[in-house]
Amino acid sequence: MLAEGPPCPAESSAGTCWLPSCLLPITAAGSTSTASATWRDDVHRTCLPHQAIHRQEEHVRTDHRLGVSSNTPSSPPCSTSLPGALAALCTPPPPPDTSWSDVEEDTLLQVASLERRAALSHAESGVGGPPAPSPPAGTLQPGLNRACMAQPVIKPDSSPSHDLRAYLPGDVAEVYLSSTMKGANLYEWQAEALALPGVLQGGNFVYSAPTSGGKSLVADVLMLRSIIASGRPAMLVLPFVSLCAEKAAHYQRLLAPLKKEVCEAYGAKLSQQMTIGPNTGIIVCTIEKANILVNRLLAAQALDTLSCLVVDELHMVGDQERGYQLELLLTKLMYTAVGSDNLPLDTLGHQDLHGSLAQRGLRDGLQIVGMSATLPNLDVVARWLRASLYQTTFRPIVLKQYIMVDGMLEVEGGETVRHVARLFPKEEDPDFCATLAQEIVSQGHSVVVFCGTKKACETVALKLARLLKVPQRARSDCGGMEQRSRTDVAALLGQLSASDTCLAECVRGGVAFHHSALSSEERQAVEGAFRAGSISVLAATSTLAAGVNLPARRVIFKQAYQGLPRPENLLTPTQYRQMAGRAGRAGVDAEGDSILLTGTGVTLHSLRALVRAPVSPIASCLTEDRKGMKRAMLEVVATGVVTEPSDVQQYIRCTLLAHMNSSKIVAATTVAALQWLGREDHAFVTWDRYHQVYRPSPLGCAALVSGFPPERCMAIHADLQRARECIVLTSDLHLTFLCVSPTDDLIPDWRRLLQLVNSLQGADANVASHVGLNLGAIMARAHGYHQRSSGKPEEMTDSERVGRRFWAALILRDVLAEVDLQEISRKFGAAQGAIQGLQERSSRFASMLAAFCERLQWQDLEMLVSKFQARVLQGVRPELLALTEIPFVRNYTARKLYSAGLRSPDSIAALEDETLLIEILARGSTGSASALQSKRAAREILLGARNIVSAKRRGVLVSLAVDSL
Repeated sequence: MLAEGPPCPAESSAGTCWLPSCLLPITAAGSTSTASATWRDDVHRTCLPHQAIHRQEEHVRTDHRLGVSSNTPSSPPCSTSLPGALAALCTPPPPPDTSWSDVEEDTLLQVASLERRAALSHAESGVGGPPAPSPPAGTLQPGLNRACMAQPVIKPDSSPSHDLRAYLPGDVAEVYLSSTMKGANLYEWQAEALALPGVLQGGNFVYSAPTSGGKSLVADVLMLRSIIASGRPAMLVLPFVSLCAEKAAHYQRLLAPLKKEVCEAYGAKLSQQMTIGPNTGIIVCTIEKANILVNRLLAAQALDTLSCLVVDELHMVGDQERGYQLELLLTKLMYTAVGSDNLPLDTLGHQDLHGSLAQRGLRDGLQIVGMSATLPNLDVVARWLRASLYQTTFRPIVLKQYIMVDGMLEVEGGETVRHVARLFPKEEDPDFCATLAQEIVSQGHSVVVFCGTKKACETVALKLARLLKVPQRARSDCGGMEQRSRTDVAALLGQLSASDTCLAECVRGGVAFHHSALSSEERQAVEGAFRAGSISVLAATSTLAAGVNLPARRVIFKQAYQGLPRPENLLTPTQYRQMAGRAGRAGVDAEGDSILLTGTGVTLHSLRALVRAPVSPIASCLTEDRKGMKRAMLEVVATGVVTEPSDVQQYIRCTLLAHMNSSKIVAATTVAALQWLGREDHAFVTWDRYHQVYRPSPLGCAALVSGFPPERCMAIHADLQRARECIVLTSDLHLTFLCVSPTDDLIPDWRRLLQLVNSLQGADANVASHVGLNLGAIMARAHGYHQRSSGKPEEMTDSERVGRRFWAALILRDVLAEVDLQEISRKFGAAQGAIQGLQERSSRFASMLAAFCERLQWQDLEMLVSKFQARVLQGVRPELLALTEIPFVRNYTARKLYSAGLRSPDSIAALEDETLLIEILARGSTGSASALQSKRAAREILLGARNIVSAKRRGVLVSLAVDSL
């Protein structure tokens, strides 16, 4: 165990550093490190752009700039008495008067001629794939674009191709053009970015452009080329499930000419036996699922399964909640790249003569591509990933940003550009919101109005629907999409939510609202109607900008905050730019504008500062206060990537943390994480003294495969142990309770919960007792006798946490019993969207829970949870599970088919045509739109059933080697 042993002191300029000897097992106390230079110097050389990194004998030394003698001693001054691989971590950073950017600039100048020769040679060689277009001539426009590398020497008449067909095979290019409805010509910046040396040959690449600047095309080209050249699938990492679903449909069309398929790994769609077959082209996944999948591939030594990994929204690496998982994912890939070549960090680069990962190109290397919004320190991220960097401020649609002040539109700097004439009485439209919307819809275009809360969205939408005259938009304004009448859309929404006519009423006036409380069906109907032009005004919360691609001609900020109008809830500069970036649609609009309204609980000074404020730089999430390092060390030990203390030093050098902080901070964070992981009361990692290696405990392996943060594993472990001792199977309630996350944020109605608990009988009452439900605590909450908490999981009492979880379990039980969603909403007073969100979160948690049990060899509980998880995902009784395997078959459709005698994919696949399916699906529906929808669904269901049956017969699906974990 990593229990604390006799401490070993290490003298440094900061004083004595006490470390447990068991963390530093390689050498005895008093030994010295064998590093040939300071750790920070190694990291600095690793940070240089890839064109500036060469073999050590070719590298230009910069020690004199760091204040280090050229005859650097073999160990750092402060590590003489610090044993083991972590000794070098205490090396002090460079002198305060030394700027790393200055050092980097000087180094780049000294190796410039070497870079140019190597870059030209690399660009002409076309290593590992189809020939690359020639690099751009001259230098990039100052202030517009910049490449974080020296410009190659090229012939004066050379220029990169702007034709998409020069980068992709003809049939693939034609499908791309037809599915995206865009021309074949690339923007200038896209062609320049693709022409950077090494990018088309498999070199790592980081680039940024504003929202709607055309980032996706570059990533699409690189992914498709990697798939074609290597025959191996690519992975696309996205931040939101809604974006994953949208992209999965997009890539399914693009991969058709290649006879490849999309593998979906988001939401609850990543199982223990996820299949990656020979026909898999692109794996679309969220950050969390990507991290789990890479862990499995590393443990199975199958990382070479992938040819390319693309990270969308790379700036998410600095996100407080989820950024650490993205940082872990990329750190593991960078560390593996070092280990796969057996090269020291300071010699690994794209021009390494021994054959680095990037130089091998698309044939057997993994290309990392990251795209991001504009960030002030994206160059640091590029150096961390040893990637080419390209940045541009180009936007095909000009975005004009205004603040509305007393009827005047003000631009940045306070200059007034025009007076806005009122179109409605001041008492009806005090802040000009309706007037500004009417200006645009009268021209046949669309408007998005961002509001701070869900309630505000509904209120604003109702008022705008009453005030505005919204004409149906022309198909040319909607990309030629097929339109449905507002009457049909309103009728569909009325069927989906018969008890709430608010949304349908808005739609009849050409207006709608969009927020998380809507059901998924309602959101899909609203999004489709807005894209097609049936709806032209959309009131939405900020989640629309983050998760759905719905651009408009004008964006209006009715309220520039999230939640209640408080200073701490003001939008961040990143959020504001992302939301404002929805204004203007390429190929449709000549320009777009965003307008911040005053009088919304935010001062004019704050709004002006918001428009001018720079975006915050990225920071590592592995610092001790963010807790990410614990998981970072656990994952690499549990996968076997790191086994020895020397591996730890090598691994942490590959983190973003090491590229942004002093060695002292990195050392302290790493040691604290290892100490915590090795505590005897919850050992995730043990030290094998005989073999001198780190080994994961069963609990550590369970945390790895499940994806649970190590801090939460002990509570989950105790929960499951109690369930194994006594689980109630005469009711679904106990398993439902286990499948609800202990930290779920659904807030109960305590009075209703008290009534429901008091009405429990028999097996359900036994469940309440077994899970530790405290009736007294619920009564206190119901009558207001409690101390208010912030609602954060870490600040809740055990009684409150169990009460919340039990409330969610009662809701989820009704979902699994196929109770109508509207009835559940009325019974519990919860929005339909909130109920569906609970179902989705619980399905994900149950999937992780099954993996946790399997790794602990609790097969009894693992079997129960995994079977139950499928029901949670689909919201059905057990008899419908086989039908829900068919694409496009949801719970209500499955019940229709089952009642009609079609009870398995085989029975549906045996049908001669879709006639019977159309008849079954049309039952209970009215209108021409419903009939057309039934025909489309019938074709998809029949095709999906036949594909399932055919795949089972051929046996072509190859299961990912999870058993070797």
